[in-house]
Amino acid sequence: MSALSLEDLASNLEAYLRSSRENPQVFLRAWQKLEPYRVAIPTEVNLTVAQLFTSNLRLALAILRFRQKLSH
Repeated sequence: MSALSLEDLASNLEAYLRSSRENPQVFLRAWQKLEPYRVAIPTEVNLTVAQLFTSNLRLALAILRFRQKLSH
């Protein structure tokens, strides 16, 4: 996941969001606040890769929030 482009990561996250059937605004707010993706990082992973992963996910979430604002 850390090797995906931001566009691909945002698209994958958007597909996950749609499949969850949750309210997009509630989903995005919860993911930005709670950062549940952090538990998916293996403990043996390189610290820099882990930081890149979380940074990219935060950016992907921001992209999705921006897209949500544009569509409403």
